Amino acid sequence: MMFPHSVLCFFLLFYTSVLFSGPQSLQRFPGYPPDVVGRYLQAQSPHISLEDLERFAQDPHRLVRRGVAINPRATQPILRALSQDPEEMVRWQVAVRENTPEEILSPLASDRSVIVRQGLTTNQTVPPGVLLLLAKNEEKGRDIYFGIIHNRNLTLEACERILEEGDLPRLSRSILESHLKKLKEAHL
Repeated sequence: MMFPHSVLCFFLLFYTSVLFSGPQSLQRFPGYPPDVVGRYLQAQSPHISLEDLERFAQDPHRLVRRGVAINPRATQPILRALSQDPEEMVRWQVAVRENTPEEILSPLASDRSVIVRQGLTTNQTVPPGVLLLLAKNEEKGRDIYFGIIHNRNLTLEACERILEEGDLPRLSRSILESHLKKLKEAHL
């Protein structure tokens, strides 16, 4: 049985208001007003309309915009806009999101926030080309290189390419050379 869109929206709003009306339920989101938490949960819903998703992508509260970035229905234009959000945690959410297109991830490799760049290293679907951009753009972020070497997309070829093309700091080069040696030993 299909419900009209308005009935589903009403149910979702009612359910989240009831769910978040007690003090125990708000412990998951300390410091956030219940209406913000409700919008955050709505923004994550795979059943939300694209119009509502676009509206939530422009919500004044960063938690709601993070919810949009989590949503599997977020379109490329929405993700592109969120990847340029003034709040680093919204950009981080786009960076760690699996299946974010490479053309959206690539600019994040030179993001001003180390948190966003570290987020890219944890994204196991990030293309090797973005890992190369990360390595090239990182000046003194040892943690970034540790993240890169633990990314499953860092193939033997990608590691060699980073070492060949990247003008890397000495410590970073040392970390990658050590990892390359391990990769070569594993291929023997």
